[in-house]
Amino acid sequence: MSASEAGRCPDSSDPVERLNIASTIGIGIGILLIVSGIVVPTDYSMNPQLPARQMESIEIFYHRLSFALEVCIVVGMALVTAGTVVQTAIVVRMYLKGELDPRPEAASLTEPFFSGTEMTALQGDSSCDPTRTYGTSHTQHSSLRTTGDLSAEEH
Repeated sequence: MSASEAGRCPDSSDPVERLNIASTIGIGIGILLIVSGIVVPTDYSMNPQLPARQMESIEIFYHRLSFALEVCIVVGMALVTAGTVVQTAIVVRMYLKGELDPRPEAASLTEPFFSGTEMTALQGDSSCDPTRTYGTSHTQHSSLRTTGDLSAEEH
């Protein structure tokens, strides 16, 4: 690996990766907008010593500030929602393409999920026999017919 490749992300040209990064940045900015809209104080106290014109200008200032902060909160919520929807769509896309396989290799669906040693351990335990199925009444009745137990079949 060269020195120029060490500083870069391996798949930075992938549009899905760029979209994921952009949505994460959007979520971060949205959270910052929400927090700033909540943290900045919008209350003022009346001062009877001030003239009426000055108090009116202070009230107008705080009203405009309150409106701008409410807009910041709404825009922040929209950014967080949009970023979350985009990231959810990316995860669903990866799931549908088969990129989110719980197995480490994620090679194919025909490979056994358990290794040989795990299968022998499971087969040794009679309570967990992978060859027996208990899903339908047909398999239960057919197993009763093979053993010759007719009294259980009458129920």
